[in-house]
Amino acid sequence: MEMKQVMIIRKIVELSNRGGGPSADEAMVRLAAVIDRLDRSSVSYEADVDALISVGSAVWTLSNAQAGANLR
Repeated sequence: MEMKQVMIIRKIVELSNRGGGPSADEAMVRLAAVIDRLDRSSVSYEADVDALISVGSAVWTLSNAQAGANLR
């Protein structure tokens, strides 16, 4: 893993620990906006879209798991 990726992951964890992250619904909206802004002519477009969709799927799954845990 590259140093830049490690720094990004640390920022994500710090934001989460502070409770400053968006709701799952807002995260999905933000991901969709990022996907919409991608350059369709980029050689990495399809891979980038696939990666972001997989992140969105993880967010959705985790939010549903958390919601289920809150019902117990």
